[in-house]
Amino acid sequence: SIQEIQELDKDDESLRVAVSADPNVPNVVVTRIDKTDYMVGSYGPRAEEYEFLTPMEEAPKGMLARGSYNIK
Repeated sequence: SIQEIQELDKDDESLRVAVSADPNVPNVVVTRIDKTDYMVGSYGPRAEEYEFLTPMEEAPKGMLARGSYNIK
């Protein structure tokens, strides 16, 4: 049972410190994101690179932000 496990762990210093770190701090992290979709397109392969320019306010972020970008 849970009570038996708690009795076994009551002498473990690392568990006591982790549980009693700060009772006033919530154990939740909220990350707000917006749902912005912009269809770039579906293009077949070609020898030249594709270039997609976004307005300054809509610069790639999130998953698209990975990698390197050249701003012109």
